Amino acid sequence: MAAHRMERVNEQLKRDISRILLEEVKDPRVGGVAVTRVSTAPDLTLARIFVHVQGDEAERKETMKGLRAATAFMRCSNASGSQSG
Repeated sequence: MAAHRMERVNEQLKRDISRILLEEVKDPRVGGVAVTRVSTAPDLTLARIFVHVQGDEAERKETMKGLRAATAFMRCSNASGSQSG
């Protein structure tokens, strides 16, 4: 039962983060990113986000820099979205 709940939580986070990346993050480096998987800790204090980044090596490095720069924004966006929904 708990494993099924964690799967649902992970899938919801995957959808939310994908939406935030697509609609809210304005950093031009964060393009061509697909969230492939989310893995959360059992106590929900940590989520590991797996992404697929398109482009050559230099473009992937720039995209990862953009994702790291947008981390705090995505945390706040996801927290405010999960409280209202």
